[in-house]
Amino acid sequence: MYSLRIQNPAVGDAFMVGQVPRACTVTKVLGETSHTTTTCTFNVEERAFGSRPATGTDVLTSDLAADFGGETSTTFSNSRIAAEAYLVATVSAVANAPAFVSIGVICE
Repeated sequence: MYSLRIQNPAVGDAFMVGQVPRACTVTKVLGETSHTTTTCTFNVEERAFGSRPATGTDVLTSDLAADFGGETSTTFSNSRIAAEAYLVATVSAVANAPAFVSIGVICE
C-alpha cells in the first residue's frame, strides 16, 4: 500500500503518493479527512517515469470525495500501472477546510 497525508489540502494540490517498482494493478483507493464536516475530493494519476510534473492519466473513473468516516473506491478507468510510474494525488475540491486528508492506494 502506498499512502500520503496532505496537511491543509487545497484545490490544485498534486503530491506524489509513491513510485511503483514494477507493474501492478490498483485494487482500491482510500481517503479520509480530519473532521466530521470536512471533505477533500481527489483523484490519483499515473504519471510516467521521468515526467512526474506533467499531467497523468486518472486512475479512478471519477474523483473520490473523502470525508471524516473514510471513503473507498474500486471503480477504475486505469487500474494497470506501468513499472516505475508515479502515483500522484490531485485535489479537485475541498469543503470546510480539512486540516488533513489521508490517501491510500492498494496495488497488487
